[in-house]
Amino acid sequence: MQNAEVFSDIGNNLRMIQCLRSIALDLIKFLAQLEDFQKKLWTKKKFVAQKDYLISVDYLESDQLKTVCQNERQIAQWKRLGVISTGNLKPDVLAQYKGLTVDTSLFDIDFKNLLLNQIDNLSQKINGTLISGDNFQALRFLEGKYKNSIDAIYIDPPYNTDASAILYKNDFKDSSWLSFMESRLEVANRLMKPSTLISVAIDDEEVSALRLLMNNLFPKEAGVGVVKVNPQSRKTKGKFSPVHEYALFYGNSSDSQPASIGYDEAKLDRYPLEDDQGRYAWMNFIRAGSNDKRSDRPKLYYPIVVTERGQMRVPKMAWNDLNQCYDVLEDIAAGEVLVYPDKFEDGVKIEKNWQRGNVRVATEYNEYRVRKNNEGEISIDFKTRMDANALPTTWWDKKEYASANFGAAQLKDLFGEKNFDFPKAKGLVKNAILACIGKEHDEKVVLDFFAGSGTTAQAVSEIRREINPEAKFIIVDQGEYFDTLIKPRVQKVNFCSSWKNGKPVNSSDGLSSIFEVIKLESYEDALNNLELNNPKADLFENNPEFKDDYLLNYMLDVESRGSLLSTDDFKKPFDYTMKIAVDSAGAFKEQKIDLVETFNYLVGLTVKHMDAQPERGFVTVTGTLPNGETCLVLWRDCEKIDYEGLNKLCDKLALNPADNEFDVVYINGDHNIPTVLSQTADEGGETRVLKLRQIEPEFLERMFAEEEI
Repeated sequence: MQNAEVFSDIGNNLRMIQCLRSIALDLIKFLAQLEDFQKKLWTKKKFVAQKDYLISVDYLESDQLKTVCQNERQIAQWKRLGVISTGNLKPDVLAQYKGLTVDTSLFDIDFKNLLLNQIDNLSQKINGTLISGDNFQALRFLEGKYKNSIDAIYIDPPYNTDASAILYKNDFKDSSWLSFMESRLEVANRLMKPSTLISVAIDDEEVSALRLLMNNLFPKEAGVGVVKVNPQSRKTKGKFSPVHEYALFYGNSSDSQPASIGYDEAKLDRYPLEDDQGRYAWMNFIRAGSNDKRSDRPKLYYPIVVTERGQMRVPKMAWNDLNQCYDVLEDIAAGEVLVYPDKFEDGVKIEKNWQRGNVRVATEYNEYRVRKNNEGEISIDFKTRMDANALPTTWWDKKEYASANFGAAQLKDLFGEKNFDFPKAKGLVKNAILACIGKEHDEKVVLDFFAGSGTTAQAVSEIRREINPEAKFIIVDQGEYFDTLIKPRVQKVNFCSSWKNGKPVNSSDGLSSIFEVIKLESYEDALNNLELNNPKADLFENNPEFKDDYLLNYMLDVESRGSLLSTDDFKKPFDYTMKIAVDSAGAFKEQKIDLVETFNYLVGLTVKHMDAQPERGFVTVTGTLPNGETCLVLWRDCEKIDYEGLNKLCDKLALNPADNEFDVVYINGDHNIPTVLSQTADEGGETRVLKLRQIEPEFLERMFAEEEI
C-alpha cells in the first residue's frame, strides 16, 4: 500500500514535470520569436528621416542669392556662427564669401529642389557627409553605396573608462565593450578597399583586448603609434601617471601601406642646411656602429685621394681578392694624400669602413667635403639627407598632438567657449589620416563613425586646403550636439580656416563645398511606429491548434508587416510619414520620410542629376550603380500620374526600349510600359530589352536583408 502511494506521487510529479516542460518549450518559442523580431528591427536598414544640404554660395544664381538674403532664419544662423555680423546683406556682398554655406533645412522644399536640380554630378560634388544616427545603423546604411570604397577610417571610440562623460556607454565590461566594437568594425571592414588603412585611437585600458580583436578582423597590422597626448599627465592613484595613448593602424592586405606624414621642427633642426636637392647635415664619412670594421666589409676600406687644394677623388684601383684589399693603379702626384678610414685610439690604429662604396662616391663628389684641423689632420664628411617622405615612426610626440593642450583650445577658438569634453587635437587626427591616405591629389574618402566633436571633419577640410583638394569625409554621431557642435563646426571651418574667440580671422580662404546632412531613423523610431494588426477573429475558429502555433512563432512578424513598410505606401511616396523622436526624452513628431534618398543609398546610386518636382507628382534621379550600369529611378505619385500620365512622362524622358540611354530603370507602382522591342528583318532583326524594375520589391528586399550580420 505504501509503495503504491509512492508510485502515485512519482507519477504526479512526472506529469507536473512534463507540463512544466511543455510550458517552458512554448515560452522558449515565444522568446525566440521575440528575439528574432527584435533582431529584424535592429538590423533593418534605416530610413532617411531627413536629408538637407549645406551648399556654399558660389553654387547659387543671383536670384537665389536674393532669396537667401531675405531669409531671416538663415541670417540668424550665420550670426550665431559668427560668419556675419549684420543682417543687411546684399547678393553681391554675399557672393564674395565663397565658403559661406546655405542650409537648405531653413528653406522650403521648392527652393531646396530648385538648387539640387541645377547641380549636375551631384554625388561627385559632395565634399562631406554628416550622418546623425547610431553608428552601427549608419554603417549598414552606407554599405549599399560605399562597400569596398572607403579610402581611410579614423575613429576615436569610447575608451571604456570613467574618465570622460560621453554619450556612448563608457563603462562596459570588457566582453561587452569588445562586442560593441566588433559589431561595428565588422561592418566597417566591408566598406574598406584592400589597400585601406583604419586608425583607431585607444588608451591602456583596452589596448591589449582591442589589438587581439583587430588582429582577428584585419589581416595586417601596419603599426602602433605611441602618442604623447597629455604632457602634464593624468592623475592616478597607486599607478604611473599616463601621458600617452595609442594609434593602431590595420589593413586588409599587403597593399595597406602607411604613407609619409612629413616632418616636424625637431627633424628640421637635425638637417639645418639646404641645397637644390633638399635639406641635409654634414656627417663624418667614416662608418660608426655595427659592421664598421674593415674585417666586416673589406670592400668599404679603400683610399681616397685628397689634393693640396682640398679636393677629393677616387683613384684608379682594382680589387685584390687574395689580399682582400684594393691595389692602387696610378701614381699619386706630389702634394696628394691617400686617406683611409682609419681611427686611432690610445695610439693604436683601427681600420674601419667608409659609409659608401667607391663606385658611388666617384659619381657624386659634390656630396662630400674635405676638412683639415689645426694639426693638419684630414677628415672627409658627407651630406646625410633628410628623408622628407619617410614613413611614420612609432613615437608620436609633436606638441600639436597633445589633445589636453590643443583639443579644447581649438574648439574654444572656433566657438568662444568650451562646449565638449576631451576633444581630439586637430594635428593628431590630421596626421593619422595622412598616414592612411598620403598626399596624392586624387579623391580620398575618410570615414569616422565616432565623430565626437567633429575633429575629423575639420582635419579633412584642412587637408583639402593645404594638400589634396579632393579629400572628402563621412562622419557619424548620434549625440544631441550633432546640431549644436558638429554641423556648426563644419560650417565654420568651411568659411574660414583660422578662428579666435569664436570669430573668423580671415574669410578669404573659404572652400567651395556641398555637404549632405542626413538624419536616420533610429531603432526607437522603428519601435514607436510599430503597430500589430490582429487577424480576423474567425481565422483560427475551427483550428485552435494552429492559433497556438501562430501566436508562438509567427504573430509578431505577420501582424507588424504593414506598419514597418507596405507596398501601399509607395503609391504616394512623397507623403510617407513616420513618428520620429525629436529629443532624448522620447518626444516625437510625425514627419515625412525621404524614400527617394533612402532608395538611392539602398541601391548604392552615385547621383548624376536629380529632377525633383513632387508638386507635379514625380521625382527622377539619374546616376550609376555600383556595377557601373547607368540608372534612372522614377518616383511618382500614382494618384497624380496614372497609366496615361506615366506614358506621357516616359515619352518626355525618352524612356522606351527603342531609344534609351539607361541600363536599368526603376519605377514605383503598376505600369504598362513596354520592356521589349522586336524589329523585323528589314529593320535589322534586333530585339532590345529594357531592364525595367519595380521599386517596391527591390526596396523591401534590400531594407530587410540580414546577410553577414
